[in-house]
Amino acid sequence: MDKFKNQNFVRKYFKSIIWAALILYLSLANLNDNELVKELFFPYSDKIAHIGIYVLFTFILLSEYKTKGKQLPPLIFSIFYGILMEFLQYILTTYRSLELLDILANTSGAFAAWYIYKNLFTDLKQR
Repeated sequence: MDKFKNQNFVRKYFKSIIWAALILYLSLANLNDNELVKELFFPYSDKIAHIGIYVLFTFILLSEYKTKGKQLPPLIFSIFYGILMEFLQYILTTYRSLELLDILANTSGAFAAWYIYKNLFTDLKQR
């Protein structure tokens, strides 16, 4: 019985799981030596990337979490996942660091997606 629950969970949250794995990889990878990444960066461009990544992650979570009227669990999960990634960078790597501005950017992206989803998509569904 548990096997079927696990399969249904993976099927239901497939996109969220893939996106979370991508965030984990990007959070722990050593991108400092990548020339393409160096060319793309300008001051605070990484904060814009953090916001965008967590906007998409939260939208995916919200779209896959189908409990009517309950949009806080995906928001809370996204925020805590972003905080966890920053702590994992601090604990598991020597080339990445825990940055409070990154946590703020992750959280801002999550809140922006939640706000847009709640106010735009919920209104469209009710029409």
